[in-house]
Amino acid sequence: KEEKKEALKIAYSTFKEITNSDSVTLRPNHITYSTFLKAVSKLMPGGEKKDSIVSAAFRLCCKDGQVDDNCLFQLKSSASPELLCDLLGGADPSEITLEDLPIDWKRNGVKQKQI
Repeated sequence: KEEKKEALKIAYSTFKEITNSDSVTLRPNHITYSTFLKAVSKLMPGGEKKDSIVSAAFRLCCKDGQVDDNCLFQLKSSASPELLCDLLGGADPSEITLEDLPIDWKRNGVKQKQI
């Protein structure tokens, strides 16, 4: 339990440092957001505090245009059903795909290769 707490502190402080940085070279990207959401998913118990952190991180991800498939997957893994409905516009979260999300949320993300 203490190890999880310490790991979460490290993940949170690293995430804050990256997202609050004024540096041109240290900017959050889709990997930053998906990794942080995964850490929260694995290291925090469910509840209002977890949902608050997940919500804030995902909203920043959307604002930065960094949402990709992995961010969406990690969001679905870490958020409560109520939060998912709130963030994704009240739709059935299990049915939402990256293509359903606003382009602005994905504008700076890695382009998926066409197969």
